[in-house]
Amino acid sequence: IGRAGFHLHNLFARGPRDPSLFVAEVQRHAVRFAAGALAPRVPELRYQLRRRGMHAAMLPEVLAMCAAACEEPPASQALAAAWAMLQRRVVDLPDPALRRQAAVLTAAAHALSGLQVHVVALSDESARRTARAMQQPMAALGMNVGCVTAAMDPVAKREAYHASVVCAAYREIGNDYLRDRLMLGARRRRIHSALERV
Repeated sequence: IGRAGFHLHNLFARGPRDPSLFVAEVQRHAVRFAAGALAPRVPELRYQLRRRGMHAAMLPEVLAMCAAACEEPPASQALAAAWAMLQRRVVDLPDPALRRQAAVLTAAAHALSGLQVHVVALSDESARRTARAMQQPMAALGMNVGCVTAAMDPVAKREAYHASVVCAAYREIGNDYLRDRLMLGARRRRIHSALERV
Protein backbone atom coordinates (compact mmCIF):
# COMPACT_ATOMS: atom_id res chain seq x y z
CA ILE A 1 0.00 0.00 0.00
CA GLY A 2 2.85 2.35 0.90
CA ARG A 3 4.63 1.69 -2.42
CA ALA A 4 1.39 2.26 -4.37
CA GLY A 5 0.77 5.51 -2.49
CA PHE A 6 4.32 6.68 -3.26
CA HIS A 7 3.90 6.01 -7.02
CA LEU A 8 0.47 7.68 -7.10
CA HIS A 9 1.82 10.71 -5.29
CA ASN A 10 4.68 11.03 -7.80
CA LEU A 11 2.26 10.57 -10.69
CA PHE A 12 -0.25 13.24 -9.66
CA ALA A 13 1.83 15.65 -7.55
CA ARG A 14 2.73 18.92 -9.19
CA GLY A 15 6.43 19.02 -9.92
CA PRO A 16 8.71 21.87 -8.84
CA ARG A 17 8.66 25.04 -10.86
CA ASP A 18 11.43 25.53 -13.43
CA PRO A 19 14.28 27.32 -11.57
CA SER A 20 15.30 29.32 -14.66
CA LEU A 21 11.89 31.04 -14.72
CA PHE A 22 12.23 31.94 -11.05
CA VAL A 23 15.80 33.25 -11.54
CA ALA A 24 14.62 35.47 -14.42
CA GLU A 25 11.88 36.87 -12.18
CA VAL A 26 14.37 37.57 -9.38
CA GLN A 27 16.75 39.33 -11.80
CA ARG A 28 13.87 41.49 -13.06
CA HIS A 29 13.15 42.66 -9.48
CA ALA A 30 16.88 43.12 -8.74
CA VAL A 31 17.20 45.72 -11.54
CA ARG A 32 14.60 47.85 -9.76
CA PHE A 33 16.43 47.58 -6.42
CA ALA A 34 19.81 48.30 -8.01
CA ALA A 35 18.44 51.68 -9.09
CA GLY A 36 18.48 52.83 -5.44
CA ALA A 37 15.08 51.65 -4.22
CA LEU A 38 16.50 49.16 -1.68
CA ALA A 39 16.44 51.02 1.66
CA PRO A 40 12.87 52.42 1.48
CA ARG A 41 11.43 49.00 0.60
CA VAL A 42 13.09 47.04 3.46
CA PRO A 43 10.67 48.00 6.32
CA GLU A 44 7.60 47.38 4.18
CA LEU A 45 8.86 43.99 2.97
CA ARG A 46 9.83 42.96 6.51
CA TYR A 47 6.33 43.85 7.69
CA GLN A 48 4.72 41.81 4.88
CA LEU A 49 6.96 38.82 5.64
CA ARG A 50 6.16 38.93 9.35
CA ARG A 51 2.44 39.29 8.65
CA ARG A 52 2.06 36.71 5.87
CA GLY A 53 5.09 34.45 6.35
CA MET A 54 7.45 33.33 3.60
CA HIS A 55 4.75 33.31 0.93
CA ALA A 56 5.72 31.79 -2.46
CA ALA A 57 4.55 34.90 -4.32
CA MET A 58 6.94 37.07 -2.31
CA LEU A 59 10.05 34.93 -2.82
CA PRO A 60 11.24 36.61 -6.06
CA GLU A 61 11.13 40.08 -4.51
CA VAL A 62 12.69 38.90 -1.23
CA LEU A 63 15.61 37.18 -2.97
CA ALA A 64 16.01 40.12 -5.36
CA MET A 65 16.38 42.45 -2.38
CA CYS A 66 18.92 40.10 -0.78
CA ALA A 67 20.82 39.84 -4.09
CA ALA A 68 20.84 43.63 -4.50
CA ALA A 69 22.39 43.95 -1.03
CA CYS A 70 25.35 41.74 -2.05
CA GLU A 71 28.59 43.35 -3.26
CA GLU A 72 28.63 41.28 -6.43
CA PRO A 73 25.54 39.84 -8.16
CA PRO A 74 24.97 36.20 -7.11
CA ALA A 75 25.20 33.50 -9.78
CA SER A 76 21.97 32.06 -11.14
CA GLN A 77 22.83 28.66 -9.59
CA ALA A 78 23.06 30.32 -6.16
CA LEU A 79 19.68 32.01 -6.66
CA ALA A 80 18.08 28.71 -7.71
CA ALA A 81 19.65 26.95 -4.70
CA ALA A 82 18.42 29.65 -2.29
CA TRP A 83 14.92 29.36 -3.77
CA ALA A 84 14.98 25.58 -3.23
CA MET A 85 16.25 25.92 0.37
CA LEU A 86 13.55 28.47 1.19
CA GLN A 87 11.08 25.77 0.13
CA ARG A 88 12.70 23.37 2.62
CA ARG A 89 14.54 21.36 0.01
CA VAL A 90 18.06 19.99 0.33
CA VAL A 91 20.65 21.43 -2.07
CA ASP A 92 24.15 20.26 -2.95
CA LEU A 93 26.44 22.63 -4.86
CA PRO A 94 29.94 21.56 -5.93
CA ASP A 95 31.56 25.01 -5.75
CA PRO A 96 32.23 26.45 -2.23
CA ALA A 97 31.73 30.02 -3.51
CA LEU A 98 28.26 29.12 -4.84
CA ARG A 99 27.43 27.39 -1.56
CA ARG A 100 28.40 30.54 0.35
CA GLN A 101 26.32 32.78 -1.96
CA ALA A 102 23.28 30.50 -1.56
CA ALA A 103 23.73 30.47 2.23
CA VAL A 104 23.96 34.28 2.35
CA LEU A 105 20.77 34.68 0.30
CA THR A 106 18.81 32.10 2.29
CA ALA A 107 19.95 33.46 5.67
CA ALA A 108 19.13 37.04 4.65
CA ALA A 109 15.64 36.05 3.47
CA HIS A 110 14.87 34.25 6.73
CA ALA A 111 16.31 37.10 8.82
CA LEU A 112 14.14 39.60 6.92
CA SER A 113 11.08 37.58 7.93
CA GLY A 114 11.97 38.09 11.60
CA LEU A 115 13.58 34.73 12.37
CA GLN A 116 16.89 34.52 14.15
CA VAL A 117 19.10 32.50 11.81
CA HIS A 118 21.87 30.09 12.79
CA VAL A 119 24.30 29.17 10.01
CA VAL A 120 26.04 25.95 11.03
CA ALA A 121 29.59 25.49 9.74
CA LEU A 122 32.09 22.63 9.97
CA SER A 123 34.78 24.56 11.82
CA ASP A 124 35.50 27.89 13.50
CA GLU A 125 37.45 29.07 10.45
CA SER A 126 34.56 28.21 8.12
CA ALA A 127 32.17 30.08 10.44
CA ARG A 128 34.46 33.16 10.33
CA ARG A 129 34.60 33.08 6.51
CA THR A 130 30.82 32.78 6.25
CA ALA A 131 30.31 35.63 8.75
CA ARG A 132 32.69 37.87 6.75
CA ALA A 133 30.77 37.09 3.55
CA MET A 134 27.50 38.03 5.26
CA GLN A 135 28.61 41.29 6.92
CA GLN A 136 28.02 43.67 4.01
CA PRO A 137 24.68 42.25 2.72
CA MET A 138 23.19 42.10 6.22
CA ALA A 139 24.35 45.64 7.03
CA ALA A 140 22.71 46.89 3.82
CA LEU A 141 19.45 45.27 4.98
CA GLY A 142 19.73 46.77 8.47
CA MET A 143 20.75 43.57 10.27
CA ASN A 144 23.89 42.34 12.01
CA VAL A 145 25.96 39.14 11.97
CA GLY A 146 27.53 37.37 14.93
CA CYS A 147 30.24 34.72 14.86
CA VAL A 148 30.67 32.26 17.74
CA THR A 149 34.00 30.46 18.16
CA ALA A 150 35.57 28.28 20.84
CA ALA A 151 38.07 30.96 21.95
CA MET A 152 35.39 33.51 22.91
CA ASP A 153 34.53 34.36 26.51
CA PRO A 154 30.90 33.86 27.70
CA VAL A 155 30.01 37.58 27.52
CA ALA A 156 31.18 37.91 23.91
CA LYS A 157 29.34 34.69 23.01
CA ARG A 158 26.13 36.03 24.53
CA GLU A 159 26.42 39.21 22.46
CA ALA A 160 27.12 37.22 19.29
CA TYR A 161 24.05 35.03 19.86
CA HIS A 162 21.87 38.17 19.95
CA ALA A 163 22.70 39.00 16.30
CA SER A 164 20.14 38.58 13.51
CA VAL A 165 22.35 35.91 11.89
CA VAL A 166 24.74 33.75 13.94
CA CYS A 167 27.53 31.76 12.28
CA ALA A 168 29.11 28.99 14.35
CA ALA A 169 30.62 25.53 14.12
CA TYR A 170 28.15 22.75 14.87
CA ARG A 171 30.32 21.68 17.83
CA GLU A 172 30.04 25.13 19.47
CA ILE A 173 26.27 25.38 18.99
CA GLY A 174 25.81 21.88 20.45
CA ASN A 175 28.06 22.58 23.45
CA ASP A 176 26.42 25.93 24.20
CA TYR A 177 22.93 24.44 23.93
CA LEU A 178 23.77 21.59 26.31
CA ARG A 179 25.50 23.98 28.74
CA ASP A 180 22.41 26.24 28.80
CA ARG A 181 20.06 23.29 29.41
CA LEU A 182 22.25 22.05 32.27
CA MET A 183 22.34 25.52 33.85
CA LEU A 184 18.55 25.84 33.63
CA GLY A 185 18.07 22.35 35.05
CA ALA A 186 14.54 21.72 36.27
CA ARG A 187 13.81 25.45 36.26
CA ARG A 188 12.84 25.46 32.59
CA ARG A 189 10.15 28.10 32.33
CA ARG A 190 7.56 27.02 29.77
CA ILE A 191 5.66 30.34 29.84
CA HIS A 192 8.89 32.32 29.39
CA SER A 193 9.91 30.10 26.43
CA ALA A 194 6.48 30.50 24.83
CA LEU A 195 6.58 34.29 25.22
CA GLU A 196 10.11 34.35 23.77
CA ARG A 197 8.90 32.44 20.68
CA VAL A 198 5.98 34.89 20.24
